Amino acid sequence: MNEKATVCFLRGINVSGKNMIKMSDLTALFKGFGFADVSTYLQSGNVVFSNNKGLRESELRDLITTRIKKKLSYDVPVVVRSKEEMNSILINSIFINNENADIDKLYVTMLEGNPEQSRIDNLNPEDFLPEKFVISGREVYIFCPDGYGRAKLNNNFFEKKLASVATTRNWKTMMAISEMMV
Repeated sequence: MNEKATVCFLRGINVSGKNMIKMSDLTALFKGFGFADVSTYLQSGNVVFSNNKGLRESELRDLITTRIKKKLSYDVPVVVRSKEEMNSILINSIFINNENADIDKLYVTMLEGNPEQSRIDNLNPEDFLPEKFVISGREVYIFCPDGYGRAKLNNNFFEKKLASVATTRNWKTMMAISEMMV
């Protein structure tokens, strides 16, 4: 992969039997967009590719969502991150850097855009203990000591409170995707 390595996180596919997309079909779709070095990770809509067209993030989002809607009739929000942004996400986790937290309990919610400061200010981290979160730009780092399955701090929570399209992945997935982008 090269410096144009990019990852697209599709939100809400292959969950509970809804918006089912085979990864081979998703790979073919991205190759059909004209992207190179296309590969997927797991069955949850993680697509790594080379942005050899040099499209801006908003252009990538529009292209991908429009074509998925046209081809598969699914309205699937997407979040896009560059190789540089993925590296930054992995480097900047306060839960790893300052608390040495168990990576099996770590998650990252990636937002489409920067949330308004007033929305961030309305969230009191103390209200959600023992779960913890830190918002840094377009990322929300989450620590769920009792697991994510019943966590209050879930994807829908952050989408609503921060008024942004979001998608969440566990830390191991984020590390694996970053490795794919090397």
